[in-house]
Amino acid sequence: MGISVGLNSAMRALLAQQQAMDAVAHNVANVNTPGYSRQRVVLSQAASGSPNGVGGGVDVKSIERLRDRFVDVQTRTESGTAGDYRARAASLGFVEATLGQSGPGSLQDAMDQFFNAWRDLANAPEQSAVRAGVVQAGEAFAMTAERIARSLTDVRSDANGRIATDVAEVNSIAQRLAMLNGRILEARATGNPASDLSDERDLALNRLSQLVDVYTVEHESGTMDVFVGGRSLVINTSEHQVDVVRDPLNSNYYSPIWAVDGAPILLRSGEIGGLLHQREDDVP
Repeated sequence: MGISVGLNSAMRALLAQQQAMDAVAHNVANVNTPGYSRQRVVLSQAASGSPNGVGGGVDVKSIERLRDRFVDVQTRTESGTAGDYRARAASLGFVEATLGQSGPGSLQDAMDQFFNAWRDLANAPEQSAVRAGVVQAGEAFAMTAERIARSLTDVRSDANGRIATDVAEVNSIAQRLAMLNGRILEARATGNPASDLSDERDLALNRLSQLVDVYTVEHESGTMDVFVGGRSLVINTSEHQVDVVRDPLNSNYYSPIWAVDGAPILLRSGEIGGLLHQREDDVP
């Protein structure tokens, strides 16, 4: 009986170390995979299988993902802030290029010519050519100002279109998160830690955090609830859709809302928040 216990312990050890080597190989194979979290096999002492109390070897207790949840929360918070600033910086860079250009055709050049024409008129008001020059300079200034105004309106319109596109992406990510919650729940029920599915979910959450400010709550079952602007976007295996509606009081621009009741989405950061800020505040 002692020999069989020893052989059984050796077999357990080989199987456990084989699983540990499989985890190492999986880690190495995915070293450059976006969103992958390193996995570690946790070993535990096996229960005694002998009447004399000698241990039964080693068992694989679990497979853990080496991931720091605190770092994840901080990263997603800063991703939302970065998405906000990137969206605003892009539009402000265009505004800077539009208003800051110099030379012929620029706003500064048109203004200089306009005021110079008035100075020439003050010096020689009796000359018809000088009076005609004031009219031409005024027309040139008006056309330049109108062109720049159209450019700034185009910036706002572009931001408006990107808001609708980003909202559609938020819905797509929400559906994926709800689906992954369901698959993780099923896998956990069979004893599978669903590490790769959790990595996929975290990768989707990272993208979502670039679009909107998110808050997450993970449960013991493995599911994760996701909140945006103080309201639930994903609960267990269900998602709440968001939408955009045109606001007739604001040039028919899009306003993000919750599809279920039409309430506005309160966004503090993220790319959508930055686009709203540039459209409503920066550019105007």
